[in-house]
Amino acid sequence: MSLRGLPAVDQLLQASAGLVSVYGRPLTLAALRTVLEQTRGQILAGGQSLSQLQILAKAELYCIEWTQPSLKPVINATGVILHTNLGRAPL
Repeated sequence: MSLRGLPAVDQLLQASAGLVSVYGRPLTLAALRTVLEQTRGQILAGGQSLSQLQILAKAELYCIEWTQPSLKPVINATGVILHTNLGRAPL
């Protein structure tokens, strides 16, 4: 399959109205462009193209992945250790 068989970004944006309403237009657009770039690379390497539904599903996975929280809770006990030891240590 050639690169001409890939759907246009505008066509994909219109088909992904649900993604746009949940994640916003900029994030959805970035996900669609990422998937299209990967698909172009696959086609140029001799692989198969993705259908429009597959492209939208992969874009949704990217949106979900990109919106996951990345901060993890930690316990910062350095202040307790430094404060109690520095008060008693001879300088």
